[in-house]
Amino acid sequence: MLAITQRMLASVGVLRSLIGLLLIVVPGCTVGDVSGPAGGGSSPDAGADNGGDAAPNGPDATPANFTLALAPPSIDTTLGTEVELSVVLSSINFAGSATLGAIGVPDSWSVAFDPPVVSLSLDGVATAIMRVTVPTNAAATTGQIQVEAAAAPGQRAAVASVAVANQVLVRLPTGTAGGAHPFPAPLEIRLGAQVTIANEDPELHRIHSDNSSEGFPHQEGEMGAGGEYSFTITQPGSYNYYCHIHDVGAGVGRIVVSSP
Repeated sequence: MLAITQRMLASVGVLRSLIGLLLIVVPGCTVGDVSGPAGGGSSPDAGADNGGDAAPNGPDATPANFTLALAPPSIDTTLGTEVELSVVLSSINFAGSATLGAIGVPDSWSVAFDPPVVSLSLDGVATAIMRVTVPTNAAATTGQIQVEAAAAPGQRAAVASVAVANQVLVRLPTGTAGGAHPFPAPLEIRLGAQVTIANEDPELHRIHSDNSSEGFPHQEGEMGAGGEYSFTITQPGSYNYYCHIHDVGAGVGRIVVSSP
């Protein structure tokens, strides 16, 4: 009996020794990789972007847009002229059409666009011509014309300044002396407007007025190439004139003056 008890105690001692060894070995044990979704570690796909953006780390796409500019932005002219300005449209990540228009045009003037609808290619530049027509009997003023372009991204605008002097220019071109003188008949103007007849012909010319006492006086001398004769009629009415050197057979002009 005593022998059995001693063997049992010996066995218990051995078992305790084994348990002690296990307690020493287990803390350093690496039984596989316990990291992962459940353990909070990183997986081979960590950092991968599963979103639908083709370039998740790149800049956002540039919004569709376009700009409008005028060239020149201002222009000086006289009565009885037609002036042209370029309307320049530049697209930014946009392709489509833009419709042109103008506001603030003086009542006696007119504005037209060629073409009135501009087609823009992607990131391209397109140009239209704006024609401003000022009749001889129009109001002489400075018009601040707002040019507008309407397209899918919105509306853009720019301002053109057109300054009109209170003057009508009549030109006598080269070759006038050999044939008909291109006097406008009738030339309609407002009271107070200045008329200037410019000789661009190498031959001499001299302006004669049929109503010098009421309209405007005769030209005192002959004008050569580059010469001008300017006058302002101070009374409403209708006045004839012609070239004194080449007589009425070369043409007769008429000026019709109305009150403003």
